[in-house]
Amino acid sequence: KQIKCKSNMRQIQLAWYQYADDHDGRGHPRRNWMRWIKDRGDFSDPTPNRSQMIAPYHPEAYWGVAYVSYTGWSPNVFLCPAAKAVDDQYIRPPHQDGLFKDGFKYVTYGFNGFFRTSNRRSFGLELAVWEGGVNQNSTPIKARAISSYPRPSETLVFQDAWESMLDGVDDTPIFLGQWAAWKERLDEYYRHSDVGNIMWADGHASQAKRGKIYWKEEWYIGRHLR
Repeated sequence: KQIKCKSNMRQIQLAWYQYADDHDGRGHPRRNWMRWIKDRGDFSDPTPNRSQMIAPYHPEAYWGVAYVSYTGWSPNVFLCPAAKAVDDQYIRPPHQDGLFKDGFKYVTYGFNGFFRTSNRRSFGLELAVWEGGVNQNSTPIKARAISSYPRPSETLVFQDAWESMLDGVDDTPIFLGQWAAWKERLDEYYRHSDVGNIMWADGHASQAKRGKIYWKEEWYIGRHLR
């Protein structure tokens, strides 16, 4: 399962690069939800087809929708075979709980949307992945050009996760305090026998062993702290 997950991630990474080639060198505009399927689509379809998918600019789209045209119009690569739970805090119709079993299950990787932290050493730093800075008033929406990343080999792009968009410290393994009461959510960050997979901006993959890795804000911001 871990090998399959890495294969998925490499395909997604390639799609990210290909998308950027077609979009001024940038990744997708920020999206922070988990939908693939149109409002009146079949939410029970285990694999939504192209005609059922929402547009990538839909405000409730999963970030992977932007890249699915580069993966053969199949969301399968966004389903880690070891995943057991995904972000199911979907509040609009059909108001389902436990959405992992249905058309929402293709949201098992969390994208680096980091911009919030209480660490003053990070305040005001420019983000590598997004046009904006840490703890600025507005949520960054526009992706920065990939070629501008100052430290691509140390800039995390996406990872095994329960959350679909990792926008703050408490969405990442730096501090998962908000999910401390839900072990099944915490486990998704280390879903391969206490190991989590990570993809980096330069194209390499790595593994994170629970309790054996020191997660750094620098990986999400994309530059050294003050």
